[in-house]
Amino acid sequence: MNFYDDADVLAAYAVETQERLSSIEVTILRLKERPGAYDQQIRAIFRDAHSIKSGANLLKLNNIGKLAHNLEDILHIFRKKRIFPDDNTISTLLEAIDKIRELTDNIRRSDTRNVTLQVAKLQDLCRCLDRQ
Repeated sequence: MNFYDDADVLAAYAVETQERLSSIEVTILRLKERPGAYDQQIRAIFRDAHSIKSGANLLKLNNIGKLAHNLEDILHIFRKKRIFPDDNTISTLLEAIDKIRELTDNIRRSDTRNVTLQVAKLQDLCRCLDRQ
């Protein structure tokens, strides 16, 4: 079945993704404030990013999937190395979240949008964090 052609499925995915993005955003901003809950917060963010990526892949929403995948890669490094994000890292993550939000606002046209800059920023950040 091609879920991309089902308006109800796309609408449900968009609403769920917007909710997950809000949760990710709030939790990212709290990482520095609540270092004792770091592991729990990273797991929650990772689950939300993974769900966004999985849904995008199922629905063949390539740009959303790319951004979520790269976000997930960074979160994996946070988990593995227990890196606390600095302001630049937080800014890059929030830009990616904003871009995913923009893509879900017009989900049927999401793959016609250019996400090259956001993907490149996330990949650069991932490489930088992995070297730490």
